[in-house]
Order: sequence, then structure tokens, then C-alpha cells
Amino acid sequence: MDLALLVLSGERVTASYTLTGRTIEQATAWLRQELAQVGVDADTYTLARHYDIPPHPVESGEPFSADAARLEQLQRWMGNASSALEATRAANNGEAVRCWPHHFDIATLVTVRPGVTLGVGLEPGDGYYDEPYFYVNAHPEPSLDALTDSLEGGGQWHTREWIGAVLPGSHLSQDAEKQDAQVRAFLDSAVRACLLLVS
Repeated sequence: MDLALLVLSGERVTASYTLTGRTIEQATAWLRQELAQVGVDADTYTLARHYDIPPHPVESGEPFSADAARLEQLQRWMGNASSALEATRAANNGEAVRCWPHHFDIATLVTVRPGVTLGVGLEPGDGYYDEPYFYVNAHPEPSLDALTDSLEGGGQWHTREWIGAVLPGSHLSQDAEKQDAQVRAFLDSAVRACLLLVS
């Protein structure tokens, strides 16, 4: 397994570029070349973002590096989450499960009605939890006093700076089969609870 940039056409990988040992500048040049080959104006590709990411040496010109064991662990988390989230997406007519660059979470977005959505995903860890965690949150955000439903699978309500249902990785069963059932029970109960909060 390696850290790589992929160009997709539908579900098919048409080109790949290994990032390990290469800089953002090199990766950007490669991607612009690939975009030009498929008829896209390469000058429209930019690294401008509407969000901030924490400072990192790669940002200032250092090459990408990746520890194989950590990549493998991340792959397991994201792969297992993708399966559970796809089931939730299908049951709730959500958008495609994808990785969102501003939080590096894998998630689906369920539109309840115009302006009212549920985010359902797995965050690999952040300033709130120093571990991967599953979450379900609602927009617009519900009020604290509305959180009355209990959550299945060992889930809990998160209320610091944002409100949503969470299932931290440390709360998961060590048994793989039980773990899958636990995650799905949490997601189902959290989606039901959040749907009630926004109805």
C-alpha cells in the first residue's frame, strides 16, 4: 500500500502518482498535466481552500512520507466505515459516501428537506477525540435540551462546540462481527434520533 494521487473516470482509475518522496509542487504539476490530457483547463486547478488545515512540513515544500503500518490501519478504518456508511446511505437516500478534505472524514449527507441535513460519517481523529469516531449530526443544529433519546451501540451525545451523536473507536467491541453490528446499531439509532430532532 502506498500514498498516491488517483485520477478517476467513473469508477476506473486512469492514472496514479505515488506521493511518497514527492512534494506538493510536483504532485500539482503532474495533476495539471493529467487534467490537460483529458481536455480540462489545467489552469483552473488550484490549491486554494475555503477551510484551514493544521500546519505541516509538506505545506512548506517537504516531501510526502507515510508509514506503511499507519496507512494500513487507516485503510481498515475507512474500508470498514465505508461499508457501514453505504448501508446508512442506501436506507436514507443519502449522497455518495466520500472523503471530505477539510476534516478528512468519510461521510454521506442525507437531505431531510431543503436546508435540513444529517451528516453521517467516520472522523479519523481530531481536536475533540484523539481516536477515530463515528458521528451523526444535524443541520441546523438542535438545542441541547432536545437531546432525550438514548443511543444504541455505546454511542453518546457530543455537546462541546457542536452537537451530535458519537461512537468513539475505544468504545467498540474487540470482536469483529460484534463490532460491525455495534456500529450499524449506533448509526441506525443516531439517524433516528437526529431525524426526530429536526422534524
